[in-house]
Amino acid sequence: RWHWPSPRPPRWLSSPAAVHLHPAPGDEVTAFHPAGDIAVVVHGHRTLFGLDAATGRCLWRRDAPGADLGLPAPFGRIHHVLLLEGGRLLAQASTRRWLLDARTG
Repeated sequence: RWHWPSPRPPRWLSSPAAVHLHPAPGDEVTAFHPAGDIAVVVHGHRTLFGLDAATGRCLWRRDAPGADLGLPAPFGRIHHVLLLEGGRLLAQASTRRWLLDARTG
């Protein structure tokens, strides 16, 4: 059974006296990409994980820029993940593009 550090709901102040928790929409795995012995997982459209495919151990984690701010799409979201040759990933997160190594993130 796999376990990994699930993202925390974003926190923000709506008034000086109260802190409200607003969970991110879609608390589920929204994309899964096998990359050799690494499983690349998008969780809730906001967090990208690299997991050891045999054990489920979390090797790395990347949050989309602005993911914890509760911004409307396309901000704070991971939109696309493409597997490239040589164990690399191309990910579009918010309005940025990341070129990542699948082993190290």
